[in-house]
Amino acid sequence: MSTASFLELGNTAFSQGNYDRALSYYQKALDTAHGDPDLLADIFGNIGNVYGAIGEVEPAVVNYQKAVEILRHKEDYARLGTTFVNIGNLYADKGDRAQAIHYYKQGILLLEQERRWGELATVYGNLSLLSLKESDPQSSLDYAQKGAEFAKQLNQPGPLADAYHRLAKAKEAAGETQKALRYSEMAYELYSQLNNEMGCAMTLYHQASLYEQKGAIERAIRCLEQVVAIDEKYGLPKLSENKSRLKNLRANRTR
Repeated sequence: MSTASFLELGNTAFSQGNYDRALSYYQKALDTAHGDPDLLADIFGNIGNVYGAIGEVEPAVVNYQKAVEILRHKEDYARLGTTFVNIGNLYADKGDRAQAIHYYKQGILLLEQERRWGELATVYGNLSLLSLKESDPQSSLDYAQKGAEFAKQLNQPGPLADAYHRLAKAKEAAGETQKALRYSEMAYELYSQLNNEMGCAMTLYHQASLYEQKGAIERAIRCLEQVVAIDEKYGLPKLSENKSRLKNLRANRTR
């Protein structure tokens, strides 16, 4: 079997969440790559993705760094930028903001050079979420706005919906509830056009919180009812929690 076939099987297993099988196929791809730098960069990057997905930061970084060395030598700046962002994501998940920002900024420089608007929108969104976790609402808002600018340049509904949702979260943290609602509703419209029910549920859940803050309990209830319907349809893990929250909102309505 060819290296490309092992890679494809590994990618399929990874997408299905079967990480042990994915690693096995990637190792077979590594054994048959015969020093081909393009294939090796892909394989090491994919192995890094697997370790990142299972929360093993150190082996993930080791494999990403192997990909980095190959991509630097090849001067493949787009893939190099993506790899730096992947390393940044690992450190962000670990709560190491300084290291995350260090790698994100390296990735951003390269991705801007290569005009990779979609990836830039995502990395600025990641920076926005990281700043929210660190209770830095102004930085979160600045990053979210930058991410939305890149998403607009890409002009695709999916990335733009994601960017508007992140901007809504940042606006809320900055105390701009009405603007947060507007951006959340814009994200919802785009997710609806795409028939992305998970995206719709995410934005409706946020809107329920925003309406509750404003004292608009009826509107919060209508949003959360739709969230619960999606939870029930797909058997999502927060079904019980969201039902309980909906029950409390309905009780508050009658007081």
